[in-house]
Amino acid sequence: MAVRFFWWQSPEEVFMYPRRFVARIMDLGGFADYAAIERHFGVDEMREAVVKAEPGWFRERSWYFWHYRLGLTSPGEEPPPMPERKYE
Repeated sequence: MAVRFFWWQSPEEVFMYPRRFVARIMDLGGFADYAAIERHFGVDEMREAVVKAEPGWFRERSWYFWHYRLGLTSPGEEPPPMPERKYE
């Protein structure tokens, strides 16, 4: 998956930032990819990837999906705003 989702980096470089790797798979992957991430990293690391996400890690659709799917936001509630880049 590292080669497929981070084609511009070596796997060694990718795994220097495992949370970023997990977030990218959660944002761009399919069901089989999600299952593999859950098996290898666990649900807690998936939650951490969302809670500690940096700007650009998730698209809006994924942001909403994972907040509800991982129980970070209750049904009927709005997830928190997505992380944004700040320019000073």
